[in-house]
Amino acid sequence: MSGGELGLRRIRQAKVAAASALAALEIELERTRVGKGAVSTEQELALIYRHLRSMADCLDTGNLPDSGNRPRGIGRVVTDSWPIESTLGELLIAAEKAYFNA
Repeated sequence: MSGGELGLRRIRQAKVAAASALAALEIELERTRVGKGAVSTEQELALIYRHLRSMADCLDTGNLPDSGNRPRGIGRVVTDSWPIESTLGELLIAAEKAYFNA
């Protein structure tokens, strides 16, 4: 597999991971709005959503910053304060990792 093909595959994988995480995050945001959230506050979830949406937009447009200039933070929030068994947390961390590997 050539470097270009590998890069395209990583971008596709990152897009899929981001889409999965965004869908799960939207569900958790709605649950939180009605008082049934399990992992965080509405404000924190909304901030993560905006951050993840920005990452997904970069992947969609192909306008990725250099890897050293890509914003970080989702994984740290999840690992520092969310329940260890959070499926949403796992999806968010996977999406962030895939974004940095794209």
